[in-house]
Amino acid sequence: MDSMATYQELLVQKNELEQRIAEKREEEILLVIAGIREQIAAYGFTFRDLFERHEARDVTRVWHAPRYRDPKSGETWSGRGRPPAWFDKRTRDIFAVSEQRQPVSRDV
Repeated sequence: MDSMATYQELLVQKNELEQRIAEKREEEILLVIAGIREQIAAYGFTFRDLFERHEARDVTRVWHAPRYRDPKSGETWSGRGRPPAWFDKRTRDIFAVSEQRQPVSRDV
């Protein structure tokens, strides 16, 4: 590039460069797609393998009754997963929930 180029000349160079970039991108996209197709054929993948959700990912969360309650905040913990900051396993009896709530009857 010429350090003495005018604004208009630089705009022309910019447009030419953007055109070359777009052309190279298209060429590389075609190469990448061809490579992906080769891998799909080599491993025998199906559309479902690649794009549909697997059942293992669709696991719904199961509610677990709280076993521990923070007396200060009322926050509960089921005893599963990472313990909350307020829970101290050395004094777990302090936090134990004494009565489990029963499901509410819908009969009216």
